[in-house]
This record gives sequence, structure tokens and C-alpha cells, in this order.
Amino acid sequence: MDTKSLLFISGITGFIGTSLLMNNKITNKFEIIGCSSSRNYKLTEEKLVEISSEKMEKYLNQANEIRLLHLATFFSMDKEDDEKVNAANLTFGINLLEKLQNLPIKKIIYINTIFTLSGEKEILNSKYVHTKKSFSKKLDSFCKTNHINYDEIFIGNTFGKNDNRKKIIPLIIQSLKNGKKNPVINQDTYINFTDVGIIINFIDDCFEHNSSEKYIIYSKYQYNLGSIYTYLESVHNKRAPAQIKSKHNEIKENIPPDIKLLELDFDIYSSLIKLID
Repeated sequence: MDTKSLLFISGITGFIGTSLLMNNKITNKFEIIGCSSSRNYKLTEEKLVEISSEKMEKYLNQANEIRLLHLATFFSMDKEDDEKVNAANLTFGINLLEKLQNLPIKKIIYINTIFTLSGEKEILNSKYVHTKKSFSKKLDSFCKTNHINYDEIFIGNTFGKNDNRKKIIPLIIQSLKNGKKNPVINQDTYINFTDVGIIINFIDDCFEHNSSEKYIIYSKYQYNLGSIYTYLESVHNKRAPAQIKSKHNEIKENIPPDIKLLELDFDIYSSLIKLID
């Protein structure tokens, strides 16, 4: 092994994980290993290579310094998925902490959901939010007991290149490229969106901070789904770009005082147009 610090990423094959692996600043700084479901991986020559559990243990035990980025999650509001939600968002995380016990962990960053700060009872009472909150408490206790710096970052909807999730923006992109109908059902809905590149750059900054903080990253504006489709459709068909409707985001009204607010005023047009190119 080389002298680089080890970065362990749970959920490494998910959208944020794969987006992070395209950031050369991070990949040049760390030796990177990770897991997704029951598989283990190592980043080798810009490619993820599957490795054995024994090999994973070797990397962890030989490391002089480890940073953990905990991305692994399973989102569903369907009660039929409660068992999967509990396994992915709580049990998996607890087992991971047990594996890392007594290893030289310098920093842990946990990507949590903005839904845990929602004012809607149905969302707050969901198994998804319950498991995310429960693991947050477990992780907070683990870090305090073991004197580990720990950042918790609450995020909402993200978007970016190479997104294969069944989320509305990638669904719009796929529909335009494949000549299919508009997938936006609720044309008047406004949603908080953040360019995943902004999230990744912030995570990189957090790796270097020798402190423990809580942050929420959110857009200054919420954006109308119907107009996002119209904008992307106009760009795709090389017409004059349509305007995206927006309104101020009121989310900060529900944020506890111990969470630092990072309000973004980014150019959603330039972020979205990259998805069409």
C-alpha cells in the first residue's frame, strides 16, 4: 500500500459515489475502497474493481488513517419496503461501525436526508426517516465515544451526469433522448434541487476539517418541474431556451439551531444543459 490516506465509501456504486469517483482532486488524494450491498470494491486506475472481503479487511487493517464517507441508503415510503429500508439504513450502518471499531478513523461524514427535517407528519412518521434518524443517533454516540470527528450533511434532491436513478430529472433526459412522452405528472410541483458537483466539492472540504459539524445544503430556490421539462425539451430540440419557474425556498424555517445553513444560489440552467450535451 502507498502512503495515501484511505477513504472508505459505503454505497460507492450509487449516484453520489460514482460522481465522486470522477473528481480527480479526491481520487488523487486518497486510496479509495468501498462497498455496495454485499460487494466490496477498490478504485484502481480510475476503475472500480471488485475485491474479496479478505482483501477489504487487509486494506482497512493496514491503513494508518481512514476517512469514512457513509452514503449507503435505501429510499422508499412504501410500507411494503420497510424491512429493506431498516436493513439498509440502520442495520447495515451499525454492522459497518462494528467492523471499523478500533481502526484509525480520522473523520466520518454521513450524508443524511433533508426529509428528517420535514414538517410533514407523514414523512416524519415513515420508516425511512425513522431509520435515518436512528442511525444518526448511533453514529453520533459512536463518534463521541471514540473521539472521532464527524460531519452530518443533510441534502435533498440531487442531479448530475450519469444518473440512472428513477428520479425526475434523469427520467426527463431519458424521455427526450428516446423520443418518449413527458414523464412529469405533477406539472405545478416545485422541488429543491442541488447539482451533485456542489455536494462533492463540499464533502472534499469537510475531509480536511478537524471538527464535528452539522450542515444542511439546499437551493435558495425551488424549481417548477413542468418548466424544467419545457427548458430541457427546448434545448434538446435546439430552440430558444424556455424559462424555468422558481420560487424562494422556505425550508430554513424548520431547521434546528445546531445545523449550519448552506444556501445555494447556483445557475441551474448551466447545470442542466450539461445533461443534454
